[in-house]
Amino acid sequence: MEIDHEKPMSKIEAILNPIFLLNLVSIETIQYYSTIDTSIEDEGIESKVELKVMLLKPTEKEHEVNEHFYELILTHVTNYQIDFMNEDNRTFEFDTDEVQLERDSKSEDMYILSFINASVDIHIKFRGLAIKLLTCNE
Repeated sequence: MEIDHEKPMSKIEAILNPIFLLNLVSIETIQYYSTIDTSIEDEGIESKVELKVMLLKPTEKEHEVNEHFYELILTHVTNYQIDFMNEDNRTFEFDTDEVQLERDSKSEDMYILSFINASVDIHIKFRGLAIKLLTCNE
């Protein structure tokens, strides 16, 4: 991922920083859903992707890591795409080989979060983020 040093870091980039993404090793659950907002200000459909993810963080002890589980809620989702590497085998592996966060080239406030492994790629284009630490074994 290439970082543009001329643009200030956004809240999303600060939370989903390279160290966080490097430590993110698996997706425990993933849900995509839309709700209808009928308020006067924001009438329309609101799409969200909720992810429960596991991060492994090193400890002071050699060969020991702590498991941290987070809930990521991506809001204002405009694209949710799953690409299977082998169309004949649609097994969904949740372990991640690589996680990337990029700003969308067409819009300053849109991001693309990608989860990549040997069998499936997941790409989510979104504008808002909420995060919550669920558990950790420290």
